[in-house]
Amino acid sequence: MAKKIHNERLIIRNLKNVRITFLVQTIGIVAVLIYYAALDGVTAVVQDPLWLVLLVSLIVFFALHLKISKDLQDHSKRAT
Repeated sequence: MAKKIHNERLIIRNLKNVRITFLVQTIGIVAVLIYYAALDGVTAVVQDPLWLVLLVSLIVFFALHLKISKDLQDHSKRAT
């Protein structure tokens, strides 16, 4: 079992690592989809399960990003 991290610097570094991993994964999926599009056309890409994985992951990413942006706006309004 992994130990819980209490150091803020390590928590931020861990979050940066997750972000980089997500970016590399997304670039890999996009590259595979472009390759499929070059071979079989766009209709084959839309029918591929990787397309669904890419769409779901981007929707989740943007939803979480909007939540963070909203929390930051709420915090700045309370501070004034």
